[in-house]
Amino acid sequence: MVQEVLRWRPPTPTGLPHRSTEDDWHEEMFIQKGTICIPNAWQMNHDPKIYGENVAHFEPARHLGANGEIAPGLPDAEQGHVSFGFGRRQGPANLVANNLMFINIAVTLWATKIERKKYALGNLLPLDVNGFVEQGVVVSADSSHISKSRLTRAP
Repeated sequence: MVQEVLRWRPPTPTGLPHRSTEDDWHEEMFIQKGTICIPNAWQMNHDPKIYGENVAHFEPARHLGANGEIAPGLPDAEQGHVSFGFGRRQGPANLVANNLMFINIAVTLWATKIERKKYALGNLLPLDVNGFVEQGVVVSADSSHISKSRLTRAP
């Protein structure tokens, strides 16, 4: 459940900025030395090639193997998401954050009774899966203000 929460709604949708230390080409894009690169964790966590066509849905079972065991994480990330970084930019804070979330969710489930609301006649109200906050303390999910002026397509 923790992995799916972090995949589905990452706390920092655009990740932390990094600066390129040398000129580089990536998928036909020239990245000039000194360019500030901001990884799009939201898009990487919603890639249908990795997570299937239903990436917009909250489905914790996508992180389980065939026998119900926890499936291995992504090749570049120890978890089943890239919300806390990937590759050599992963740190021990990832594991601390995941463990803290697991403990908080487990205690919440133990200490509370979570129920769906019902209509007056007893029928369950539908879940509002889109009832979430898109504006966070750290960043906004709207990345339209990010400039792409230093990136150019290959000829």
